Amino acid sequence: MIAMLPDGFPIFDKATGLKYSEALLVVRRNELGGQRGTYRCMIEAVSTGQINAGLGSRIEYGHESIFTRFGFTEPDGSHIAVTSHQFRHYLNTIAQAGGLSQLDIAKWSGRRDIKQNEAYDHVTPGQMLQKIRDAVGGDQMFGPLAELPKKVLIRRDEFARLVVPTAHTTDLGYCVHDYSASPCQLHMDCIHCQDLLCVKGDAGREALLRLRLDEAKGLMDKAQAAKAEGYLGSDRWIDHHRSTVDRLTQLCSIMDDPAVPNGAVIQLATPKMPSRLDQVSKIGEFQPENEQTRLLADVKALLGE
Repeated sequence: MIAMLPDGFPIFDKATGLKYSEALLVVRRNELGGQRGTYRCMIEAVSTGQINAGLGSRIEYGHESIFTRFGFTEPDGSHIAVTSHQFRHYLNTIAQAGGLSQLDIAKWSGRRDIKQNEAYDHVTPGQMLQKIRDAVGGDQMFGPLAELPKKVLIRRDEFARLVVPTAHTTDLGYCVHDYSASPCQLHMDCIHCQDLLCVKGDAGREALLRLRLDEAKGLMDKAQAAKAEGYLGSDRWIDHHRSTVDRLTQLCSIMDDPAVPNGAVIQLATPKMPSRLDQVSKIGEFQPENEQTRLLADVKALLGE
């Protein structure tokens, strides 16, 4: 009987010193197999191979799985086979869909780098689109779309389908612009577009937002230095970078607000952009001479006067 004890008994794991009496999964020998009899007084550890066999990895070799035992099959009638690691992907996907922060998912999964979460995120585009639609007009939406449904006379879900026909993944969040109606009007200047939706709790995109903010501040400083040196057009770059800094700062402040829960969908209001008439008027301020005056000066220059 002693010779039949597991190797290393009573130590289960030499690396940690864990004993069999302290192990989480210990069964009687052959208890998980259907081909041999079960020993009543002998134990063994549950191996990964036994778990995978029970989940259908050895169906083709005649080993019964938990699914065949209860008559479960795929929709096409084939045998169901999954691995223990697929449950890890499934639980991570549920956490992603439920809005759990990337840092919490990484800690819960025992990861050192939150970038590894991406490989376990199997949330479909349709599920993300539905999540954004569900947030419209509710407590999980921050911005113009949080107020609009209160002013309309149709059901909230119908309104959500109208204002959010689709959702495209971007580096900062999700774009809900309907490209079947018109192309992008801002040429990928997403931060100035009201169609940009950001989700709090996405550590990767939040880090990119803060990086963009630092870059925009640096570009604004360079534009201000160029204006001080008299570079033509530098004032327009200052206006653009200042607007970018303001919107990124506003977005980062919402991300840092503890009152805003993880998973909340955030939409910034439409920026106040100058009209074309205002731009033409401003250009006219720097051109006091009319066309005739300019032509006359050119003629005099040619005549040497």
